Amino acid sequence: MANFSGTRPVSRHARLVHVVHSTGVAESPSLTAFARGTPATPAFRPPAIQPYVLNKAGLRSDFVGRIELPVSDPWRRDIIPNRAPRVAVCGKRAAYPFAEPRTTSALHRDRTMSTETDRYTSSINRRTILRGAALTSVVGFVGVPAFSTRALATDGILDTCGTLDVVCAIDTSGSLSGSEVANLEAGINAFIDELPTDGSVLVGTVEFGNNGVRNKNDLQNPNGLTVSVSSPRGNTPMAGVIDLADQAVYGDSAARSDAVKLVVLFTDGGPNYTNTTYSVGGYTAPRDASSDWSAASGNGTYDNADTASATVSEGEMAETALVAASVKSPSVGDGDTLIATVYVGDSDTEAMTSGAITQYTDLPTYMADRIASGPEFAIDVDVANVQRLVDDLVAILDDLCCAPCPAAFPLKYEWVETDDAEGDCAGEFVVYDADDRVVPEVDGLRLVSVTCDEDGEPQEACFETTLCELSYVVKAGRDTESDTVTPADTDGVVCVSGIELANPRGKVVSHAISNVVFTCPEA
Repeated sequence: MANFSGTRPVSRHARLVHVVHSTGVAESPSLTAFARGTPATPAFRPPAIQPYVLNKAGLRSDFVGRIELPVSDPWRRDIIPNRAPRVAVCGKRAAYPFAEPRTTSALHRDRTMSTETDRYTSSINRRTILRGAALTSVVGFVGVPAFSTRALATDGILDTCGTLDVVCAIDTSGSLSGSEVANLEAGINAFIDELPTDGSVLVGTVEFGNNGVRNKNDLQNPNGLTVSVSSPRGNTPMAGVIDLADQAVYGDSAARSDAVKLVVLFTDGGPNYTNTTYSVGGYTAPRDASSDWSAASGNGTYDNADTASATVSEGEMAETALVAASVKSPSVGDGDTLIATVYVGDSDTEAMTSGAITQYTDLPTYMADRIASGPEFAIDVDVANVQRLVDDLVAILDDLCCAPCPAAFPLKYEWVETDDAEGDCAGEFVVYDADDRVVPEVDGLRLVSVTCDEDGEPQEACFETTLCELSYVVKAGRDTESDTVTPADTDGVVCVSGIELANPRGKVVSHAISNVVFTCPEA
């Protein structure tokens, strides 16, 4: 495999490559691409590539596919020797850069270029499409006005975040060096500084190490919190701190019942502990004597506490994974708490026994598969790279956060037919404000796809949104339909369809969308 760094600047020979949908999206989505030409060669465009308006099927949460780019001789000769071309999947919030597997994140390990097959390939899912860095420009899909996508929150402080309660659990075990503790402290404080201070986010912290869980800061506004990480000592009671942090996001006096709950676990190793119970801030772990919170029921203690405190055993890893699963389960713990993990270890198998390696492979894999709420919530980063640590964490929050209804509402998306329309659609949506003035789209609401019928009229329009809630009225023919939606329930995408009605002969006719008016939900 020949790897190309995705962090290098793009040279004049490495032009941006956009990925668009080909035909056959509905059942088995396939991705393909076209590239702009280099100064030395004409534009390379593989045959049979047809730009395709992204539709609802192309944005499914269960969509999984692979990008495959045939590499032409001039492309290989003129682009690859200079810099890796960037490939982007254009859809929803941003574009996803494609190049070398980033060793600093579990999300980016599968992007490679094979010199044997001359294909760039990458396994992708919908969430990784949305996680990418914003482009300065994007493809103008047929029927969708071209616009510059909003940059991720890492370009600046998050302004607001719906309602989020988050506790940072910080490893202070003896395997961390003094410089690593300093970098970890800097990263955590920089992350806290990125959080909005409008009251939408409350943050707390707790340390685990040296045979205990201690130094708890209750949930509070981020602008009142600065973390001083203790000197590293002792082992890593991970099971206990996960349970205790989860209790805190629900039980602290400032905790909010309607908030999204998140535990962020910072660690350089795996679970190893000798105590059978842990307490901090009025909370005790295990929280009860059931087998939901320790390996065996009835005794209210951790059953795999390892007398060899310097090792990470299979039993400790299994018991900790059990606790994490209970925390994440809405039917077991206080709610469906999300867990994000930040692995900053120097060795992927640090202190793991042979049995633990056989069962769990390595610590980053264990964190992503058994502790975090999914690979997209697992970060693997060099602790010296403080900025990357912060960027990756804020990217996770950017997916979780939502924004209040904007003052610019109501907004009307009106379908306008145009003589120069190309492709399946005979026009485009134009945005109007309450005074019928043409205005740009607002932050937090973007039209991302239009599906048209054989007459070129829109039957479906899909919008990406970061708003917490919004209402809309769709007009189709002489009829209207309205709804109030919570985009978080639909993975940030709201699709509006035309209205089906029976004509006088009893035949069901689908009327195309005339306009969609978005408003703020009534209090």
